[in-house]
Amino acid sequence: MHDTQYLEKKGVRTVTLVHTAFERAALAFARFAKISDPRLVILPSDGDVADPESRRLNLDNTRIREELADQSADAIVSYLEGTKDD
Repeated sequence: MHDTQYLEKKGVRTVTLVHTAFERAALAFARFAKISDPRLVILPSDGDVADPESRRLNLDNTRIREELADQSADAIVSYLEGTKDD
């Protein structure tokens, strides 16, 4: 989020990727840094990989992240290029 703050103040559009575990912290920092409309992509956090069920869920999360990336990539790039507002 520090990079986001720096770049946004320079007029550079940003999109920040955060895990669900850090979403509240990212939003709190954005308020503190006076970033009025932070563009966040929230990704699912990994579970405990020591547990066999969690390992299976981690594989599922990897697939989910890949699908989210595929679905979001064009919109993120368009926003960063300035061809899309939100």
